[in-house]
Amino acid sequence: MKKILLLLAAMLVASAALAQKSMIGITFGYQYKGNELYYKVTSDPSSGNPGTVAVTSCVQSANLKGTVSIPDEVKHKGKKYKVTSLEKNAICRDHNITKIEITGQIKNIPSGAFSYLPELTTVYCEHGVETCSTTAFVNCPKLKTVSVSSSFDKSHFEGTKFEGCPKAKVTRR
Repeated sequence: MKKILLLLAAMLVASAALAQKSMIGITFGYQYKGNELYYKVTSDPSSGNPGTVAVTSCVQSANLKGTVSIPDEVKHKGKKYKVTSLEKNAICRDHNITKIEITGQIKNIPSGAFSYLPELTTVYCEHGVETCSTTAFVNCPKLKTVSVSSSFDKSHFEGTKFEGCPKAKVTRR
């Protein structure tokens, strides 16, 4: 009987360990306001706190249209994740995106994050963005406005070249 109880206890411990398997690196799609973006888990949820994810490669984020809003939080398999970053080339090569809305959780806009978006006219940034790569916006010929809050330090965009975006300007609202 003791052997059976020990065996059952060992099985419970093993199954609990499997249930705790890390989700870090897992990629999943999440639909928000009519568009599906792909996210990569960067930290696991723990003790009731959400984990974190990054918006990932544009290769998977195909068929986006109109306004693409990046949410503060997404859910996957019943767990919540805060959207805290963008990967390089996160949203690119899509001919139907006209506006991008970036939440306050995202601190950095990396290289090529928004590239080769021929119809993009506006990017709306919450106050959380602290840095912007010099090549974050590439070949978005219709991009006119990168809108930031009135309290936003425009110096975060100093050095941004807006390559192939001849009309682009950073403006405060």
